[in-house]
Amino acid sequence: MRAVEPALAGKAAKCASSDVIKELEENVERTRLALNDKASLTALDIEFHDLVAKASSNRVLDLTRRPLSLLFYPAFYPIMSRLNAAERLIIAHEHIVAHIRAGEETGAREWMERHIDDFQRGYQLAGLDMAQPITAQPR
Repeated sequence: MRAVEPALAGKAAKCASSDVIKELEENVERTRLALNDKASLTALDIEFHDLVAKASSNRVLDLTRRPLSLLFYPAFYPIMSRLNAAERLIIAHEHIVAHIRAGEETGAREWMERHIDDFQRGYQLAGLDMAQPITAQPR
């Protein structure tokens, strides 16, 4: 995820259409409204990353991230359930969208890297073992 997601964010900053940027902004707003609904936050985060991939217009990177997402997202719900991470999620998404909107490739990449790093820290803080198999959560 650390290699693919920042690359997608950087490409999105160069290629995103105004329609997809609007979808990203709407996703961030819905995420803000769902602060206390962990299941919705998980679904909205999945949607956010799908939209960043869509904004990149890079099918190869998008296809590369899909199987990684199957491993990444089942772990997200337990993190959101155990930690108060929603505000950090929204802040990261706001910065990523702002850089995509401004066409700032470096900023979009850097904020996505921070976002992925934050997920890893959240996993550790939630007391989850990264070596353990993850069970799928309903989407």
